[in-house]
This record gives sequence, structure tokens and C-alpha cells, in this order.
Amino acid sequence: MASCSRATASPRCKATPYANALDFIRTLARDTAVLAPNPQSIDSVRSGLMFTAGEVAMMVNWFGFTAYAQTAPDSRVAGRVTVSPIPRGMNGKSVSLNVFWMLSMVSGSKHKELMWHFMRHCASAPMDRLTTLEGAIGTRISTWHDDEVNARIPFFHRLEDLHRDARELPRHARLADISHVVDAMLQRAVNGDVPSDVLLADAQRRIEEIVQSTRSSRRGRCRRRRSRSC
Repeated sequence: MASCSRATASPRCKATPYANALDFIRTLARDTAVLAPNPQSIDSVRSGLMFTAGEVAMMVNWFGFTAYAQTAPDSRVAGRVTVSPIPRGMNGKSVSLNVFWMLSMVSGSKHKELMWHFMRHCASAPMDRLTTLEGAIGTRISTWHDDEVNARIPFFHRLEDLHRDARELPRHARLADISHVVDAMLQRAVNGDVPSDVLLADAQRRIEEIVQSTRSSRRGRCRRRRSRSC
């Protein structure tokens, strides 16, 4: 799907690669010989805990859950964990997803200089390394290749390779609504028999309605405010 961050961007769901991908997900979700029982009820947290308990052999999940499986005191798979790019189709490209927790300062802060120094301190290389050693996931290349970090989590340096294929979520005021449309489409795919091209066309129509209504609302605000920045 195209990014919705630009005013002229539009979603693209109706394409053969997307239909093939949805068919693959539908087939995989129904393969009881491959997946854990009742996979529709397993979210990312449950998946990570199951992997740590040795109940599943492989998961597609956030890097933090893999690090947890390697370091948790009660992990049954510690020392036998590694990471790899997400599998792709013959003509496709592996894609990962970047999502970050953000430390930010509000415009109305009464302590801007103090907050700015604190933010710079938290983003420094020593603090990023310390954050990782305390159990979170650092974001600096120096942390990813740190000797002590990799002694605890031997595959931590792989983050740089994985990051090369990573993308960010689209920036859109109604991204949550768009995500719900995609989620609903996936649920219909794995739980029903409606053809993938029909599901994709319906999802595109609904997303286009969301995007268009957002544009119309923004144009209306611009006219009312008569703002040059619009």
C-alpha cells in the first residue's frame, strides 16, 4: 500500500502481488500442521511467551521478544535463539517494520532548555547502551555492535542488517482507522472464503473513503483559518 503521508498519496490494494500475499496468509492460517493451535487468538505478546517457553519453533515478531527469549531467567530456549529476515516471495523483498517510542517536548514546556539537555542525554551513546543492558532495545549502531551487548545477546549485531529492509508506518491522521480496515480484511480472509481480490477491492474502497474524508476536512479547516501554512 502507498504511503498516506503526502496529500496526493492514495492506497493501492488491488494488485496481483497483494492478492497472492493474502492467499498465502489465508492458506498458512489454516494449516494446522504448521501453526500453533488457534493462531487467530495469539497476539505478539502471547507469541513471544510461547516462543520463550519452547512451545513454538519460529515466530515473526518484534526483536525485543527474541532478546527476551535469549535472556529471560525462565527461558527454555536461551542459547538457541537467532534472528533472520522475514521470508519473502520469489520476486519480492523482505520487509520489516520500525516502531519507536518517542521522547518529546511539548511546545508549552516551561523548562525547554532543561528538557532539551535531558533528551540529548537520553539519546547519547552511553545511555543507549545502558538502556539496552537494562532490557530495552537500543537504537544506535554503536550499541548494536557493542561487545558486552552481543555477549549477552549474540545476534544483537544483526539489527543493522534487519534495519536495512525496515519501513515506518505511514503518517496519517487516521492511521488507526486505516489499520482497522486492514485488520478486518485479514480476519475475513482467514475465517471465510471470500476471494482475495474481492477483499482487497473492498479494503481499498474503504481506505479511499477515509483518506478522502480527511483531505476534505483539512481543506475545510484551511478555508476557515485562511492560513498560509495550509
